Amino acid sequence: MPGHPGPHAPPSELVPFRTPGSTLHTNGFHKTEILRKETGSWRGTTSSAIQLTATYRYDIEPRSKDWNIYIDETRKIAFIIAPPFKPQLPVAVDSRSVYEWTESGWGRFAKWDQLAALRQGISPLLEKQAGSPGYLEVARGQARTTVEEFVTDWLLKSRGWPKDSERFVKVY
Repeated sequence: MPGHPGPHAPPSELVPFRTPGSTLHTNGFHKTEILRKETGSWRGTTSSAIQLTATYRYDIEPRSKDWNIYIDETRKIAFIIAPPFKPQLPVAVDSRSVYEWTESGWGRFAKWDQLAALRQGISPLLEKQAGSPGYLEVARGQARTTVEEFVTDWLLKSRGWPKDSERFVKVY
């Protein structure tokens, strides 16, 4: 039928949600990720891949009870043990960066199903990556710098530390 938009899709829905206030966005990074899947048998191998650019972002909840702060007013030194930072989920993906590829062996016909299954696994895989020790380590240094800036600003405002004085904030 002319003008028909294609297969029937469920109606679009707008579902508002609220995020807690006072989230300290610490940092993030972009990474090109490649997801691959291969299945094989005597009839050949089906190979599929998706390449995309993911944006990983990390936060700390400033209202958390996990903050441990020691301030030495006379020496103008602050030691901060910050709560753990966590990845923002779901991980953002730039749809302009997505590249998909698939091919089947001579006697296999499931390449499109395999590619669809790979697509379904994108978010769970990226969430796992975001919380992995390696990715957290990449994010840790920048997160620490953001917390230092945040605490320094707070000390200038709440404790009246002079703006141009020598002071130190150490974050763990």
